[in-house]
Amino acid sequence: IKNATDAIVIFGVDPLLLAIAAPPVDYGADIVIGDGWLGNQMNFGGMRLGMFACKKQHLRQMPGRIIGATNDINGNRAFCMAMQTREQHIRRGKATSNICSNQALSAIAFVAHVSLLGAGGMRSLAAENMQRARYAAGKLVELGFDMPFLSDFFNEFVVIPPIDSGALNEGLLKHNILGALQLGGRYPGPNNGLLYGVTEMHSIKMIDAMVEATASILEKHHV
Repeated sequence: IKNATDAIVIFGVDPLLLAIAAPPVDYGADIVIGDGWLGNQMNFGGMRLGMFACKKQHLRQMPGRIIGATNDINGNRAFCMAMQTREQHIRRGKATSNICSNQALSAIAFVAHVSLLGAGGMRSLAAENMQRARYAAGKLVELGFDMPFLSDFFNEFVVIPPIDSGALNEGLLKHNILGALQLGGRYPGPNNGLLYGVTEMHSIKMIDAMVEATASILEKHHV
């Protein structure tokens, strides 16, 4: 489709997944976007730092400033501003980044966390996320949940419970467990679907407790 229409392909990615997956450019991506959250607090869902990358031919359409790696006069690695759009100074009406929020603190926390993890740590963390998500999904399927999407997944997956999703989440709250995101009315697809997210913060013990509570709720509904 891309070759036939000259379309620009944009990928939205989880940066952690890229530690174990092939880079989006291998799939023909022209632009890659994502959210960085490692090293940051939950903050009720925000804020995070935005991540943006593109092929060289799209650089002049990117908002903001491009910082490049180089060497200083002593041969040490250094960073400097490599490119910025002229419109930021002389044609502000057409500029792409005059209005923005400062997310430098989130970015610094992200970089510090990733630097401490290193390449091996990132791969281990990503693998742990994926393994625990698959463990949780498998346990729910054993309880009679249906998985409408058969494609591979990372640390989020959709299931359809054998009872009303709202009733299930209400029951879990009584066990002091916050249930999965109800997809009904939010996205096209399964009206009774639930989106589960599992990360390294969810231990196997916590997952087992959620599964046990879910099983007791299903039993009360004679499932």
